[in-house]
Amino acid sequence: MITNAGRRTTVLLAPDGERVRIRCLARRGMLHSECEAADRVDLGPWTRYALAGREGTEAAWYVLRGPLTAEPGGVALRTRDLLLARRGDGVALRAGPEGAALLCLTVTPPAVTRHLPPRTPDTREDPVMTAPTVPGVRAVHHVAYTVPDLEQAVAFFTGVLGAELAYREGPYEDREGDWMQRQLGAHPRSVVRIAMLRLGPALNLELFQYEGPGRRREMPRNNDWGGHHLALWTDDFDATVRHLAATPGVRLLGEPQQVGEGPIEGTRWVYFTTPWGMHLELVHAPDRQPYERDTAVRLFRPAAQGSPAAQGSGER
Repeated sequence: MITNAGRRTTVLLAPDGERVRIRCLARRGMLHSECEAADRVDLGPWTRYALAGREGTEAAWYVLRGPLTAEPGGVALRTRDLLLARRGDGVALRAGPEGAALLCLTVTPPAVTRHLPPRTPDTREDPVMTAPTVPGVRAVHHVAYTVPDLEQAVAFFTGVLGAELAYREGPYEDREGDWMQRQLGAHPRSVVRIAMLRLGPALNLELFQYEGPGRRREMPRNNDWGGHHLALWTDDFDATVRHLAATPGVRLLGEPQQVGEGPIEGTRWVYFTTPWGMHLELVHAPDRQPYERDTAVRLFRPAAQGSPAAQGSGER
């Protein structure tokens, strides 16, 4: 939900001349589909206010500051009391000598909401995660790739794609034992060097270079078992494509594409390979996508550059 922290109010004149101040807190589009509006209503001393609303709506009136009286019937309402009213009930409120303040939540009934498209709060930058099935697991820490030349890969990711080098490790080996096979699933006589990079606001990228016997020396294709690719978000798809096309050793696969229909309609993408043949993808998607109409799940996407969310996103 989005709240309005402003102090501007709308001033209405009641039938007998008193002033009624209304400050909008939210309107439909900021709230879930069932919510039409949320308002704060301030009544002056002895002011009478008829509870009118849009046809087909219901309202819950919460007394922030009383007392006041509900008409007809003369029901006394005190601070923290709640009044439910429907359009057409003819209910009115009259404040006491000190005035009154109320919070009004107007609700559209099911007969109306079933004809409306779903609206849910945008949770892309702060998603509500479901409980993990593995105790304690709540995020991806890093992704890792084995490369033929660690120095070449570090130079490419930092110099071409803007990654930052965090640290290096190794070389590590176990000349007489089986630690490399037992712990890493590699040949027992393998030697490994490692570099950890930070790429963008949400990715830790670990690169390995192995030396030793028993290694396949060709990169897997995307249709092979173990085939993979790393997809990178860009705010300016065309500019990034031009940058990659001008980088020696980078090969774009085919032409840039745009999804024409389905859950990610409007997404632009293109595959490309690094100088050593690793598959990567470039992606840009519109702010709203069709899949969001059917689920509360939101895929991660970085905030726009310069926004408060972008400045505070990710742990450094």
